[in-house]
Amino acid sequence: MSFNKVTSAQIKAARALLGWSQQDLADHASIAISTIADFERGQRIPLAINFEAICDAFIKVGVIFKNGGVILGEGPSIEDTMKKTQLPIRWIEATALEQFAETRDGQSTIPELINKLIRASIGTEANDLLFPSGDSISQPGWDGICNVDKGNEYVPSGFSGWEIGCNKKIAPKANSDYEKRSKDPLSLNPENTTFVFVTPLRWSGKDKWIKARKTEAKWKDVRVYDVDRLVHWIELCPAVGKWLAVRIGKLIPGLIQLDEAWKEWSRSTMPAITENLILAGRDEEVERVVNWLKGNASILSVQADSTDETIAFLNAVINQHTPNYNSRCLIASTNDMARTLANSISPLIIVLESTEPGIAAFLVQQGHHVYLPFGYEMDFSSSVIRLSRTPYQAIKNHLLKEEFGKQGDLGEQKAERIAEKSAHSIVILRRLISLVPGRNLPEWVKPEHFHSAWITILLAGGWDEGENDKKNLDLEALEELSGEKYETIISYLMRWTKTLDGPIRKIGNTWKIKSPLDVWFLIAHNITSEHIRRFTSVAKKVFCTPDPRFNLKNAEEWSISILNRQSNYSKFLRLGLAQTLTLLSVFGERAKNINHTSNKVETIVRDLLYQADGNLFRSNLQSLLKLHQMLFLKLLMKVFHKMIRL
Repeated sequence: MSFNKVTSAQIKAARALLGWSQQDLADHASIAISTIADFERGQRIPLAINFEAICDAFIKVGVIFKNGGVILGEGPSIEDTMKKTQLPIRWIEATALEQFAETRDGQSTIPELINKLIRASIGTEANDLLFPSGDSISQPGWDGICNVDKGNEYVPSGFSGWEIGCNKKIAPKANSDYEKRSKDPLSLNPENTTFVFVTPLRWSGKDKWIKARKTEAKWKDVRVYDVDRLVHWIELCPAVGKWLAVRIGKLIPGLIQLDEAWKEWSRSTMPAITENLILAGRDEEVERVVNWLKGNASILSVQADSTDETIAFLNAVINQHTPNYNSRCLIASTNDMARTLANSISPLIIVLESTEPGIAAFLVQQGHHVYLPFGYEMDFSSSVIRLSRTPYQAIKNHLLKEEFGKQGDLGEQKAERIAEKSAHSIVILRRLISLVPGRNLPEWVKPEHFHSAWITILLAGGWDEGENDKKNLDLEALEELSGEKYETIISYLMRWTKTLDGPIRKIGNTWKIKSPLDVWFLIAHNITSEHIRRFTSVAKKVFCTPDPRFNLKNAEEWSISILNRQSNYSKFLRLGLAQTLTLLSVFGERAKNINHTSNKVETIVRDLLYQADGNLFRSNLQSLLKLHQMLFLKLLMKVFHKMIRL
């Protein structure tokens, strides 16, 4: 294989998908870590033999470099997966199902259980599938009708009519349903239809009954599923087993249903977040996810403001575009549970919230689709789907339809105000319309864990530690922001880099806030005048130091990364500080201890413009426009008007 077109961005993306550090890759490729570090920074291209070793290390674990992106293998087809010698996963015992079936809730749930089992077993092959459940079970007609082109051990090929009986007198109920449907099959033709009787109880006489009915030859075929048969079917469909466990009241640690996660997440606001809102303005991303779901087993990485939003997006796509896949979806919140799900005989769609290197690839090799949700804590190649920001109009329309529409002009003003403050972010919208403000806060925000270091990283936004033997202006800026030694700051932050709800991520030598908007809304009220004084001082130093990139000629662009690392503040710090300026300007009211925040931002920007020459102005403007262009342009115009008046 030729690796000539593999880029450093693809190498970094491949490491991210596997969870490998530069040292991990160096160990797998048996080369020096400096070779990898220099290549990823754009400093130099490795020797051919080393470059091939890097690519081979990825290929061995299933990584494919394709069309400028990175994927982890296409995996086997569903048919091949079903032939693997994997293990059933039993979470529901026959006795528990029998006891549940004695309750009214259990009796109304059995038709829905059969529906989900068929969808999990057959998927998109089910042409017609109707199993009334809940209050509809008392309606006349078949308890269920199914039509599939190609059946399996549990689902008959062609048409099948299903009758369900929870009565303890099983044989009389089965006889009654059989005779009734034989006399009046309604829309079904007995000659090409299989009659199926289901009971969530043990029936020792089922085989004898089946033999007698088949002898009569009134139907194409006759089947009976009692509780033991149902339990064997359920253990082949872990997602359905999890759903039933929730209905019964059984806890399965480390495992969450996709729709269960959606309900908890979407209903924590007033009004509740809807699937239509999550999908608004994301048609292209929806199409890519649908194509992935319909393809062979592989890994898909998706990025949004938060991992929760990314998972909610998958739920919305499945429910609105591929509902048959819902019965195959599970969220594995632990590595042990992910390994357990790998043994599933039926192919699953597995969302991994936390994973060790190699688990995702192993799941794909076992025939499962793997969905990796990310917040904005990492930089990836184009192979990762980045969800577009939610349109302002979609947020406003959602608020009017679900909550404020009946309040007339006042309601519309409320909707407009909230939509504008949300800044196109679902994360911020949820904070603004939370049912219980302050409830379910992440651990790091709680008083027993809160530390002044969080204010420092919020104001900085991001930074690069660089090389140990180089003078690092970023670290000096962090120390000035905090008033503490950098080692003191890092000693506290490190413990939160491995937690799911931690707000900070370290990738290589780079530190970044996962969701600046979310962190701002959580802790901006702790910012003091002293913090703003330090921030102003640092911002002026950073933005008044020209970026050497703008002194380079086109032919010298190869040296950007070297110059930026050796002699200047990093782009991560520049953009982070610009981001904080925008947050202060747009959401200054959240910093309750600071008066007139917008005026302070205007002063900083005005001072920068007064001191700026051409290259400095160009450097600053590119950084300051990065996060929120339209809002910052308004601020810039305001500053210009004040300067003219002066």
